[in-house]
Amino acid sequence: MFRDGLTPKLDGKAAWVTGAGGALGREISVAFAREGAELILCDSDKKALDQAAYECAKTARKVVAGVVDITDEALTRSFFDKALEKTRKVDILVNNAGIHLPESNLWETEKADFQRILEVNLLGAWICSKLVIPGMRERKFGRIVNISSALSVVNMAKWGPYTCSKAALNALTRTLAEENKGYNILVNGVEPGMFHSAMHPEVTVPPTRPIPDVMLCATLPPRSINGRFVFQGKDTGW
Repeated sequence: MFRDGLTPKLDGKAAWVTGAGGALGREISVAFAREGAELILCDSDKKALDQAAYECAKTARKVVAGVVDITDEALTRSFFDKALEKTRKVDILVNNAGIHLPESNLWETEKADFQRILEVNLLGAWICSKLVIPGMRERKFGRIVNISSALSVVNMAKWGPYTCSKAALNALTRTLAEENKGYNILVNGVEPGMFHSAMHPEVTVPPTRPIPDVMLCATLPPRSINGRFVFQGKDTGW
């Protein structure tokens, strides 16, 4: 099940991965399963979620999966509470769920489209974070990993709502890190780069590339980086 002769990095840990049915979410979940974590997986796409849960179940000690719209706070809380009945805790949260709608100039973007991107990419991460942090503070341990994007700091035409959402997610990351100092809760972001996915079907880079950075942030020892953003093992300087 684990790497020969090595203690699994996430032995005894419970991890919640949002957007687990997507390309990166699935790879994160599988990697965590191989490292000994009990898993809580959610996605809005049942078929994709079922496939991810099936792959994880091959190695994971426990998998709790549910179809959830993370922008619905009541629904997400209900799922979270039921998942805790199985895992008893969440040590690691990976806010991976994210969307991008068809490209358009900002002045031509429909309000509903802009709002939906903000709800999923930003408010969804906030909702999930506010659910796990009380327990993390009580146990004085927590690792939150937010999947950011270089577009949060780089201008790109026709991706306005997405760039705004990721820039705000960066601010959320830094604020949560600051608010939870002293509780051994480390909140960091990963800049995954472009990889093959539904968002970037033309890219040939496999979605496994960001996994080492996600694993790094999920397994940081106390008094490590906090409120920072990682790309290929290095601080982005954002």
